[in-house]
Amino acid sequence: MNIACRELAPQAPTPMTLPPPLPSHTLDRTAPKQAVILAAGVGSRLGTSALEKPKCLLPLSHKTLLEIQIETYLSIGVEEVCVVVGYRKELIEPVVKRYPNTITIENPIYANSTVFIRCG
Repeated sequence: MNIACRELAPQAPTPMTLPPPLPSHTLDRTAPKQAVILAAGVGSRLGTSALEKPKCLLPLSHKTLLEIQIETYLSIGVEEVCVVVGYRKELIEPVVKRYPNTITIENPIYANSTVFIRCG
């Protein structure tokens, strides 16, 4: 059986738009008090995209992934956001400082470790 394949014309990517934050009266009042964002990694699987910036600072629409995560957590009532930093922390810390109730925690062995968190 012969199956003919045809090449598809390339299409321009459509910009991603995020939904607006939920109104406060629709939020679940049992939102966690704290959230942790892991942003210490090198992002080696992203190739050259992550050489100059950590992956959390790559743009997604009109904001970075980190900004979207922090704003989402704060908008649902999370009281404190902890961002674990390592690789290029000097670029991440100024972004975190712009938001209320956010802190950074340094993982000094980020280059030698895989994701491991012990909570409790």
